[in-house]
Amino acid sequence: MNKLSFNIISKLNFDKELEEAKDKIDRTILDRYQSIIFDLDNTIWNCFTSRGESTGAYKTEPPYKLQSRGVVVDIKGNIIELQEGVQELLEILDLTDKNLGIVSSGEKLIDVNRKIGLPSAAQPSVMLLKKFDLYKYFNLGVITKAFINKREYIKGIGKVLFIDDNNEQIQNVNEREDIDVLNRKSFNNWNDLLRKIY
Repeated sequence: MNKLSFNIISKLNFDKELEEAKDKIDRTILDRYQSIIFDLDNTIWNCFTSRGESTGAYKTEPPYKLQSRGVVVDIKGNIIELQEGVQELLEILDLTDKNLGIVSSGEKLIDVNRKIGLPSAAQPSVMLLKKFDLYKYFNLGVITKAFINKREYIKGIGKVLFIDDNNEQIQNVNEREDIDVLNRKSFNNWNDLLRKIY
């Protein structure tokens, strides 16, 4: 096969994937938005200590080891699991040119009193997004701050949807009339968002 034939086949495969992705989000809640902003802990992943207690990603420690496609373990035995369907959903949203971002309160601080955090690249959440190979999807950026009023940090292009599990943050962001808010607790898994609703 020559280079031209390979390029034509690659384009046909991409076009097919794009059509399939568009069909999956057509007439779903996700089809309404140009930008979708996510929280992290208990929204796209769940974190547990080695004893099975819920924890935040900011409490985990590198190095991280990818145990399976959706599970990472840190050096202390903490387990970070992607929620069911989130990876596939991000792939679909990326293919359909949705603008994606992260706004999370999961920042690891090096000085709690002065509220100084690690640099972005050294933040556990950023490292985990990269380990799961998800970081590439967030063209609107990844913001992690310990003391954050998410309402002030959420920005997007066009109509914006924010997805979080924290009721206080949801109410706070919901005060902005230019952002729609979806409670992560309102659906069982991410595949539920691909059901046709209108």
